[in-house]
Amino acid sequence: MNIIKSGKCNNSPKNAFVEDFTIRILTSCGQGSEAISIHWYGESFQRQPDTIQVIDAISHGKIGAANGMVSVGDTEYGFAAFVEFKTTKATEVSDIKLYIVEV
Repeated sequence: MNIIKSGKCNNSPKNAFVEDFTIRILTSCGQGSEAISIHWYGESFQRQPDTIQVIDAISHGKIGAANGMVSVGDTEYGFAAFVEFKTTKATEVSDIKLYIVEV
C-alpha cells in the first residue's frame, strides 16, 4: 500500500493525529474500535486501498478534518473525513464521519 501524507502537519501534532487516524480508518475499510462511532457515507470498498493520498488535514478545538484520494484497483475515490475528539487535547476520538465518492 502506498501512503502519501500531506506534508503540512509538521508543526501541529493535532493535525498529524487527524491525518494518521484517517489513514488508519481508511486502511481498515471502516472496521474500527467499538469505542469509536464510525459513520461511512457514500461509496465503500471491500479491500484495502492500493493508495491513500491525504491532501489536507486540519483541527480546531474538538474537531478535525482531512480530505484526499483513495485508489482501489482501477477505481479512484475522493474522501472527506470529520473527526470529533472526546476532549480538546485530541488524545481520543469519539466519532468519525467519512464521506466517500467515486471520481
